[in-house]
Amino acid sequence: MPATPSVQSQPRSSCTPRASTSSVTARWALNALAIANTKASLGWGQAVALGVLCNALVCLAIWLSYSARSLTDKFFAVLLPISAFVAAGFEHSIANMYFLPLGLFVKSGASDAFWHATGASARDYGNLTWSRAALDNIAPVTLGNIFGGAVMVGLVYWLVYRRPVRDEAGS
Repeated sequence: MPATPSVQSQPRSSCTPRASTSSVTARWALNALAIANTKASLGWGQAVALGVLCNALVCLAIWLSYSARSLTDKFFAVLLPISAFVAAGFEHSIANMYFLPLGLFVKSGASDAFWHATGASARDYGNLTWSRAALDNIAPVTLGNIFGGAVMVGLVYWLVYRRPVRDEAGS
């Protein structure tokens, strides 16, 4: 019986590139830095506006899920509003509480070898600081999220579904 060749001795196909773990990690880290730097670079007004629009869509998704009867209905009800908020680049404070510290930890914890291998530098991400993340992103985005959810969605639903107040006499 002929021996089967081992996997290691078989030539690799040229159509399946194999990226090294370090290059994948470096691209992932640079992407995290770019996302966090962009978020930390927003102005207050822009951050508030993107937060308002984001939470209006998130709350819309929640209200749409209440109208669904099955799990499949709920999935399709939330798919479009959530996809729209992500695709449009709106800001959600909870998501930013992940992205901003991730970028900050990569920036402060990356080795010299990482910066040399990527051709980037920590100075390229000058807008990415803890104070900018907290005061120029998380704070205005949170206010925008509250306004978008409570006022733009909650108040509208309250106005639409409020019932007239009856007096004590029942009239």
